Amino acid sequence: MIVYQDILFFTKTKTFGNLMSWKLGTLKWRELFLPRYHDKSALQMYWTKHKKKWLYQPISYYQKQEKAWRHWLYIHQTNIQNLPNYVYLPISSQFLFNCTPPWIWQSRIYMDLILAFDYFTLSQVSHLLQEHYISSDLFPLITTTYHPVQEYLHLLVQLGILKMVEKNGYIVKRTTV
Repeated sequence: MIVYQDILFFTKTKTFGNLMSWKLGTLKWRELFLPRYHDKSALQMYWTKHKKKWLYQPISYYQKQEKAWRHWLYIHQTNIQNLPNYVYLPISSQFLFNCTPPWIWQSRIYMDLILAFDYFTLSQVSHLLQEHYISSDLFPLITTTYHPVQEYLHLLVQLGILKMVEKNGYIVKRTTV
C-alpha cells in the first residue's frame, strides 16, 4: 500500500509530500487514516533548489501561459529576478486554482495590491483572482481549512509583509523581505 499525504503543489507536475509504503499485511485499518506530515527542513531544502532552478531556467516555446506572464511582468517594468522571495510560496490549497501556477497569481497580488496600496481587503484579492479559482466542491474527498488566497495572505502576515486588521483587511508593512 502506498500513501502520499501532506501534498504541496509546486507546479502542475511537481509536488512535495510525505510518501509512505507498507506491505498490506502489516498495515492496520486505522493507520491508513493517520495524518503524516512532511519534514520541514527537507521541504526548505527542496524548495530552495526548485526555486533557484525555476528562476534561471529558460521557458520553452510551448509554455504559452508562462510567456504571457513574463510579458505581463515586462509591461509592468519588472522581470522574474526582481520579484521578492514571497512570490511563489508553496501552499497546500494550490489545487483550488485552475491550472494557474502559484507564481502567476501571487505576483498579481504583489504587483496589483501590495505595491499599489497601503491597505486592501480579502474581497479585493478575491475579485482580482476570481477567474483563476475553482470551487472546492469539485474535490469532495479533500478537506481544507484555507482558501488559497487566505492561506497565502496568512503566510505574508507571518513573514511580516502584511498586518491583518479587522477581519478581512490587510495593511502593507513592507514590500521586501
